[in-house]
Amino acid sequence: MAVARMRVEYENGDVKVVRITPRAMARTEEQFGGIKEATQLQSTLFMAWSSLNQAGQEPNDYETWLDRIVDCSDADEEDPVRGLDPTPPTPSPEA
Repeated sequence: MAVARMRVEYENGDVKVVRITPRAMARTEEQFGGIKEATQLQSTLFMAWSSLNQAGQEPNDYETWLDRIVDCSDADEEDPVRGLDPTPPTPSPEA
């Protein structure tokens, strides 16, 4: 599975880049009965919100979040904003 990153721009000018997680993909499939062409926009937005929510970077519910954003798009590798990684760090073997 390729790692996808989404760039989210908020009304206040904040920009967040988040890695789409398997959990977010699964939640999206559950929400929309699968990821289909007919729900592509909704699925993309929901996956971005779900990943931000999982990372602790978006406390608002999905509908409130939708009202606060102005853009959500694929993040380029050269995007200057560092992506949020919602997965916990791997423990050091020296623990």
